[in-house]
Amino acid sequence: MADDLDELIERLAYWRTSDDGYDSPSPRHRAIDALRERGPEVVPVLAGRLRELLAEIDENRRRADAVQRAWDAWYDEADRLRGEHGLGVDISRYSTISDESLPQPVDFTDPYDLRQGIIEALHRIGDERAAPALVAALGDRACVNTAARALRDVHSDQAVPALLDAAALVEPDRDLLNAFEHYGITLAQARRRFEAETSPQGRLHLMALLERLPDDGTGRPDPAENRGPWPTSPSTTGTRSRGGRPSTRSTRSMTRRPTGWPSAWRTRPRPKSYASRSSPPPTAAHPGTTSNSSAASPGSKAPSPEREPSNPC
Repeated sequence: MADDLDELIERLAYWRTSDDGYDSPSPRHRAIDALRERGPEVVPVLAGRLRELLAEIDENRRRADAVQRAWDAWYDEADRLRGEHGLGVDISRYSTISDESLPQPVDFTDPYDLRQGIIEALHRIGDERAAPALVAALGDRACVNTAARALRDVHSDQAVPALLDAAALVEPDRDLLNAFEHYGITLAQARRRFEAETSPQGRLHLMALLERLPDDGTGRPDPAENRGPWPTSPSTTGTRSRGGRPSTRSTRSMTRRPTGWPSAWRTRPRPKSYASRSSPPPTAAHPGTTSNSSAASPGSKAPSPEREPSNPC
């Protein structure tokens, strides 16, 4: 029985219909109908599975952030050392971060479809015991709209602060606005949440929400309030903008941000010195020969200098 229930839950990930046409039910909808026939005892199992998936997403996000921070530190140190010693110098002797210590990204498949299917199943069943799991799903950017839609029918007293936090994650759409109306969230509440937000992207999302909520006399913030300087957040100081204030890193450094390159791409190639080549520089032609440089052949392009490979990610 338990194996059968687990199989039904896994089918919730398959939302596509068959080749018979769009009128045929998808495996997800057939699984939802089967779960509803089993009764409310499936709700704790579904809610527990949803919490497990949300925990996996959070753990993978933490690991990805750790990988990103390690590579950011490696690139920042490389940029600094090249500025101090020049491009033609082997900076590995000065580096404090070895290439071998750089972590590689963990292979992770986002169970997006399964999370969406479980939320839809909990919504269709309509048991209020699913409310805490649905509120937790509001913290996942990919699940905000689906969870907000479900919380209109599965009421939760804890939904208001979670909906306000979710509004900082995504641009407001119909499902989120309908949930705000259902729970009676006012412009004053949304403005207080806007004033407490520290991330530029979150403030933009909340500003868009404030423009679409009915006026209750509180007044909307001036768009100039959405410009810097941003409040300092200890968890984001000195890092890329991932829900925090803008980074202080240079534009040149920010243009190369792999989430773990293959080992073959780790060491950036250094320009070769023409003094070490058997042939002279391309701007000087051999006596009695025709140079391929732009000086000898008007209209032709000069050989481009060696550049590092583009980011494959």
